[in-house]
Amino acid sequence: MWTLGKHKSVLALLMITLCSLTMSAEEGVEFKVSGPVEAEKDTESELKQQAVLNWLRGRLGSQLDAFASEITPEVAEGYIMDYRVKRNSANTQMQLSGHIDGKSLMRFVRLKQAKSQGGANIRPFLVVSSVVPDLLISSRETRSRTMDTPFARSISKLSSDLLQKYSVNLFPMPDSRLPLLTPPNAGSDIARMRAYGERNNFNAALWFHLTPCRACGGIRLQTYFYNLNQDRPAIVRSDNVRIASPQYRDPSATQNSLSKAFQGLEDDFKEMVSSGSISSQVHQLIVEAVPSYQAYRKLNNELSEADFFNKAVLKVISPGRVSYEILAQMSPAQIAQRLQVSNFSGFELQSVRVDSDTVVMRYLGQE
Repeated sequence: MWTLGKHKSVLALLMITLCSLTMSAEEGVEFKVSGPVEAEKDTESELKQQAVLNWLRGRLGSQLDAFASEITPEVAEGYIMDYRVKRNSANTQMQLSGHIDGKSLMRFVRLKQAKSQGGANIRPFLVVSSVVPDLLISSRETRSRTMDTPFARSISKLSSDLLQKYSVNLFPMPDSRLPLLTPPNAGSDIARMRAYGERNNFNAALWFHLTPCRACGGIRLQTYFYNLNQDRPAIVRSDNVRIASPQYRDPSATQNSLSKAFQGLEDDFKEMVSSGSISSQVHQLIVEAVPSYQAYRKLNNELSEADFFNKAVLKVISPGRVSYEILAQMSPAQIAQRLQVSNFSGFELQSVRVDSDTVVMRYLGQE
């Protein structure tokens, strides 16, 4: 039975949980491949390549065809965490077994998919606002000011160029009815921006807000990227832009002053794409009838290795019941189906209830 009546027990349980998640992530996914040894070939490298391609094929199916040629032996080598070599007595057959860094490999895959398949499902609109003296811009003026103000125009161009690297088109704000004057951080303000996006067929937003920066002698550029299916910004960053007031209307000076900030934004955007959060939605996963802490650890380890959602964050734990916030590119019904048919070690998950944002499963198995 679970014994979580005291705060110390809960704290200890959470600490052990974090350790188990870390250990599971480090172990990777197992592989085993074999093939004939040929004198004129690097059999070991080819088998590593085969192991990586086999693993990807099992998860992506025909989607792998678009970039399978890019999984060279050199690329595959970078995702092999460890391996052992066995040969038969005649040295005519070789077997490799070990572990693949599946999570890092899927990050690589998402970047390739974004660049090869395009970002047709991502439709962000641009917002620029400023409270800098001599550069005052209301968020509702974004469309006009990105055409007649060099600083705002530079932001628009650099943003479009960045997103185009991932085949994502950035659209100007369609009208002046945006119900917000400053970038929202959470809650009802994001809901208002989501409603505005839905009315205009957008599901993402990129907002730049400019404030004075006396310490740096220029402007502080605050950047927010929103996946409007989520309740918080996917990217939040702040950069100091060294530029003096007389240069605000100099296109060359504005682009040069913004280059460092946009390099940092590109790194953040690449991370967002590779993690899958750019097009993911937030759902709640509840698992009921978890009989013991040992069973909970099994569940936690298996969920940490699941490849059909991007992240699972423990939210609530109580005797017999565990709740996670998960970030996934699948609907709740699809998540429930994948969980139910997954080949977990020592237990199964049975679908109990699914609605628009919650998946409830029942734990079936030995303790």
